[in-house]
Amino acid sequence: NYNFAIYEQAREYGVTLHLMSAKVDSGSIISVKRFPIQPDVTVAELKDRANVEMLKMLDKFIKDLLLLGEDGLLKLISNQIEVWNENTISRKKLNDLCTVSLNLSAEEIKKRLRACHYPPKYGLDVVINGKTYNLL
Repeated sequence: NYNFAIYEQAREYGVTLHLMSAKVDSGSIISVKRFPIQPDVTVAELKDRANVEMLKMLDKFIKDLLLLGEDGLLKLISNQIEVWNENTISRKKLNDLCTVSLNLSAEEIKKRLRACHYPPKYGLDVVINGKTYNLL
């Protein structure tokens, strides 16, 4: 998740091409591409970079599929060493990250704002006396 990568000040991010399955992020992994994250990257910039990498990965996958056929591609997948970790980010975790209370430190609020700021729609939610306000 872009937001958590920025919040946790990750030094790299990645995209994954995988077979679909009923459970989120559990299908056989076909390919992974990791790339460095600049310290001042925004959510929008990270999302754009990830989308570019995903398109490159998809282009390569289609070319490999046409060249190798389904059987050759399945053989490549069976040799893949990447596996899913158990750290799936739920909508609730994201909403919790992007909701602040006034008892948090200024530094924590600043860190969360940077991780959740995605104009024009998203920012932080602040709950005051039971009423929610969105800070863009």
